[in-house]
Amino acid sequence: MATIMLVDDSRTILASMGQLIRDLGHAVEEHADGPSALGALNKGAAIDLMITDFNMPQMNGAQLIEATRKIGKY
Repeated sequence: MATIMLVDDSRTILASMGQLIRDLGHAVEEHADGPSALGALNKGAAIDLMITDFNMPQMNGAQLIEATRKIGKY
C-alpha cells in the first residue's frame, strides 16, 4: 500500500480520484491547493507519490514540485 498525495483545486476531481485510489487499496491525502500540500509536507507528511494539477491558483503544479524538492526528503 502506498500513500498518495492528491493536489487539485477541483473538489470533484479530488473526490473522484481519491475514491478511485482508495478502491485500489492505497491511502490518500487530499489538498485543494499547493500551499496546503506544501504545509503538510513541511509538517512531516509521509507520502510515496504526489499527483498534482498543473493549473491552480496561488501555486501551480510546477511550483509545488520545485518547492517539494527543496524540502530535501522527496
